[in-house]
Amino acid sequence: MLSFVVSWTSVSPLRARADDVSIPEHIKRFARDGVYVAASPLRLGLGDLLPLALVGGAIGATIAYDGPLHDRMAGLRHWGGAGDLTTAGDVLQYGGLIGGAGMYAYGRAADDARAIDQAWAQADGALWAVVATESLKYVVGRERPDLGHPHAFHPFSGNTSVPSGHTVPAFTAATIAVEEYPSLATAVPLFTLATAVGVSRIAADEHWTGDVVASAALGVVIGHILYRVHARPSDDWSMDVRSGMVEITRRW
Repeated sequence: MLSFVVSWTSVSPLRARADDVSIPEHIKRFARDGVYVAASPLRLGLGDLLPLALVGGAIGATIAYDGPLHDRMAGLRHWGGAGDLTTAGDVLQYGGLIGGAGMYAYGRAADDARAIDQAWAQADGALWAVVATESLKYVVGRERPDLGHPHAFHPFSGNTSVPSGHTVPAFTAATIAVEEYPSLATAVPLFTLATAVGVSRIAADEHWTGDVVASAALGVVIGHILYRVHARPSDDWSMDVRSGMVEITRRW
């Protein structure tokens, strides 16, 4: 059982050298970051309403037209390279972990603390992208395209069309990397690859177009939140393991 006692204040980026951080400290950070992501809707303010309305409107409009869009995407599904694109998407969904492992190896070899921290941030992103995706899949319960109806939602039914378990981690990883290394040279290829992952799910007829758009937005949001909170030292957190229970507590 995992229990949390949490109080949140505003986030101000404060970095510690990644090579000064112990494994238990990383575990505490991962737990803290997950709580922060889960509680993020509670911190929304008036300034967030317009962006939310614009993004929500785009997602809603796409979902509303998912039926016609599915018909228009028939050419993509029958394209000769669709199988290769799907295979590439199956691999690239793990791009954050693969890239993070490479960054960790490079950071150790070159004594680059920034690269090591990025590797841990990518692991953090991969973990919480999966948790958020699987949780929302169960709650939303949207039917996949092979069941035929674009507007069939059956919460808690086992239908798992949205979010996309490939697309969310791909965009989470891209966002974390681009926030750490902000430039067009980083953003263009990474978000192109993330988009290719999303398109591959449409080509495989595993997801509606609206699923992919919503999943891309969710991945960007998770990546942005995790990047901002990940590197904050957690001296005000404690972790205690006893009687089969892990208790993670934040003091305030």
